[in-house]
Amino acid sequence: MKTSKLVLAALFSSLFAGTASAAVEGNVGVTSNYMWRGMSQTNGGAAVSGGLDWSGESGWSGGVWASNINWGSNEVDAPGSEFDLYAGYSSSFGALDYSVTGIYYVYSQYDGSDFSELLVDLSYAGVDFGFGYTLTAETDSQEGDLYYYVGKSFELTDELGAGVTFGQYAGDEAGEYEGHSFFQVDVTKGDFTLSAAKSNDKGGYTDDLQFFASWGTTF
Repeated sequence: MKTSKLVLAALFSSLFAGTASAAVEGNVGVTSNYMWRGMSQTNGGAAVSGGLDWSGESGWSGGVWASNINWGSNEVDAPGSEFDLYAGYSSSFGALDYSVTGIYYVYSQYDGSDFSELLVDLSYAGVDFGFGYTLTAETDSQEGDLYYYVGKSFELTDELGAGVTFGQYAGDEAGEYEGHSFFQVDVTKGDFTLSAAKSNDKGGYTDDLQFFASWGTTF
């Protein structure tokens, strides 16, 4: 865990060392169901989110993001909030685009749920893929989780775009996410997105096909 914390510290210190020349952009969004890797974070309900992003010419970037969440069940209402702090570096190597990001997730009203993750995102020949590794977690079973994904975007018309994503938690060390996988399809027009997601039934999450709509913009 000590090494993992040093990795996060290096990412954040490198970001803030260059904030003087960074540009700032805000974002806001609403969704009928906040889905994260095929798992609803709002018990099927709506969410409002917003954040700020910093980016510099050096390739370093970072930001903050927050949303309401609800980890209750049909019988229990348990509203809370999620707050993310992240920093990373992006560049390219020939035709390969890549980024490495450290994220710290903070969940209010849910003791013992905070964790940090190292994300590696790659893009080559129109295909996006990558993985996330849980660096630190307040829950021992979650630390060391490995998540990976692959996705592809398409231009349907001049105004319509689409995308497909498959994600999976790997191995026997993924704690409550062990064996969890999902498939999601998105259709986008401007700032609006219609989505459908289907998960397996691992980890106690629903395997029902879920439809949701989202809107988001930057300023």
